[in-house]
Amino acid sequence: MHGLQAIPVELLTTVVLPEPPASDGSMLNLAGECALIALAAASLAGACWMLLRRQQAREPDPGHDRVLDQPGAIFQQTDTPEFLLARYDKQGELSFLSPIVTKTLGISPSEFVAGRRRIEEFVHPSDRPLLAKAEENRRRGKGTDMHYQYRLQRSDGSWHWMHARQIPITNHAGDIVAYESLSIDFTDRVDFERQQRRLLSLQKLSSSALEGLLNSEDLPAGFQPTLQLVGEHFPISRSSVLAIDYEELKAIEIFNEPAVQSPQGDPAVPLEGEIAAWWIRRIAGGVPVTISPRTLRDTEPRIRDAFKSNTASSMLILPLMINGMVKYAMIFHEAADREWLAEELAVLQTIAQAASRRLEQLEASQERDAFAELRRNLERAESISHLTSGIVHDFNNLIFAVSGRVSLLLRRAKDEFFREGLEEIMASINEAGNVVSRLLRVEQFEEDEQVRINPWQETSQICGTAERLLPRRTNLEVDIHHAEAAEHAFLMANPQTIQQLVLNLLVNARDATGPDGHIRLTAGGIDDNARFEIRIEDDGPGIPAEQYEDMMKPFVSTKPSGKGTGLGLSICRRVTEEAGGTLVLSQSELGGLCATATFPMVSGAPEAPAEQLPSQNHQLPYSILVVEDNEVIQDVLIRVLEVSGATVTARSDALEVERIMDEATTPFDLLIFDIDLPARTGVECLRDLRQAGCMTPCLLITGGTTEPPQFKRLCFLRKPFRIDTLLKCCSDLLNGKEPTP
Repeated sequence: MHGLQAIPVELLTTVVLPEPPASDGSMLNLAGECALIALAAASLAGACWMLLRRQQAREPDPGHDRVLDQPGAIFQQTDTPEFLLARYDKQGELSFLSPIVTKTLGISPSEFVAGRRRIEEFVHPSDRPLLAKAEENRRRGKGTDMHYQYRLQRSDGSWHWMHARQIPITNHAGDIVAYESLSIDFTDRVDFERQQRRLLSLQKLSSSALEGLLNSEDLPAGFQPTLQLVGEHFPISRSSVLAIDYEELKAIEIFNEPAVQSPQGDPAVPLEGEIAAWWIRRIAGGVPVTISPRTLRDTEPRIRDAFKSNTASSMLILPLMINGMVKYAMIFHEAADREWLAEELAVLQTIAQAASRRLEQLEASQERDAFAELRRNLERAESISHLTSGIVHDFNNLIFAVSGRVSLLLRRAKDEFFREGLEEIMASINEAGNVVSRLLRVEQFEEDEQVRINPWQETSQICGTAERLLPRRTNLEVDIHHAEAAEHAFLMANPQTIQQLVLNLLVNARDATGPDGHIRLTAGGIDDNARFEIRIEDDGPGIPAEQYEDMMKPFVSTKPSGKGTGLGLSICRRVTEEAGGTLVLSQSELGGLCATATFPMVSGAPEAPAEQLPSQNHQLPYSILVVEDNEVIQDVLIRVLEVSGATVTARSDALEVERIMDEATTPFDLLIFDIDLPARTGVECLRDLRQAGCMTPCLLITGGTTEPPQFKRLCFLRKPFRIDTLLKCCSDLLNGKEPTP
């Protein structure tokens, strides 16, 4: 039974013993039983023979050639260099090598099988110990698998990474009869992983550089760690940041970071002269420039020779754009002439863009600080124009609201003393409006528009304002020489010329002298009033004569960092020259600096003063729609118009003007719109009405600097205006006259 346990069930079912006949003790019965036993034995022998044949079919003879031919047969037929199959006999001798080795190494497989050449010759020296260990395993007959990687140099000289697996080939008894080694080329994967690591490293570089730049407080604090990081990732010998001067086509180094000291010293890019002008022009368009012997092959010999003697082997110049203009450049010197990879350039350009944004932020911060100083002290009147629109609007609204209420009170005042008080209040309000209009009127003129200016009167008024900018202990001496012919001599200039000049020079003198200083302002006509001269002197420390010219250039200042922008004298020089004059610096008799501005004068009849409108009681028995978002001004308009007999409908926005006009029981005779409405401007509303065919006369008012649109049956008033002017415009519009405010 033990022998039958190994026989498959399906074979056992073929051995069937017939039912034995009934025993009667006869010899015949005994003979029959013996026959049955013989038949069963024959059936069992047949089953065992069948089992043996099936076992032989599953386990072929280990001596047959298929035992050695079967493993790796598919790789023997391949012709791709990605797979390399080697077979060794049980003694470890090479017996087969894929034919593809000819394409891979340029040598026939027979050369290796015969032992005349060895694979190790083409393996990187640092990886040969791995192949030696695999050979040792074969020599010792070890039955363990082995995995290893090595670099193989192909016939074209390129190194490829190979992943190899060596396994023993055994027979059914477990004896090692051969070894096979399959090498698979995974260079693409290695390159991909290396590229991924490189990209990750560049990404970390970019993130760290951006963080350092964005968190920096000044240029050195931000650029030093950034340039150091770049030097750690690239073979850079020196890096620097330069400021570009386009007027003289030169560069000024503001920061440098030597990463590695080269034996030749520390070469630098030319900063001045023809060579500097050459590369500055090339980066002016905002495109990076690589300068090296390779990229200079097609340039002029003198340019090529100049860079060869002054710079490193390779140099990358990255322009830094500030508000659309290349104002700085970031330069990286390399010790070797190599071509920058696309991903490297992308990261460096990202860093350059971040540096540009940071420079823009720092520059904007400096401008904001400078503007705050200008706003407090009126040091830089030109910069105020950027924010005056809102100031003009709000202040004019305030003046109109106050003056309107005072005008209403004047109309009802009977007591003479009360009227005199109201008239004094009105005069003060008008004077306040004149002061602000004088300081902010630049918004009402084009940049190059010139008007007639009485320099004697203008200088006197500005000096009155300037006294508030100076400390009380400062001794301000003002001497303005008035001439009899002054009424017929004028200065043709931009309206803010005198104001910018005087305020900037006085503030500079104040900063130079301190709170106890002495400042002298002298003004008057010279050369029979053919020219007008303004001279401002102080008793401060002064400036060396050799620095006079530089001090009138933008961003040049003797003040400590954060105390000035270096624009004051440059603004004075510009506005003076725009008016045809000259600005000269010299030594003051008081011991400090003397600034003298001289302007050419023109002769002509004086302008007639503006005609004062007589106070009239205009009667306006009409229906008027007023749209004004300022509640105080709306209330003033309603009161003035109702006192004049008008029926007034008022709204705070112009969103539903058309619906209000359609639903009105009687049509409106006059529309009064404020231009600066929140959701829909008065101009937009009037344009829609005109396009729809509505020709109702309209009065547009504004407290800002908006210019009037061109519409028919329209009058335009800029606040603050007199109540009489308002009523006259309304009357002219209602009577079909051409408005003359």
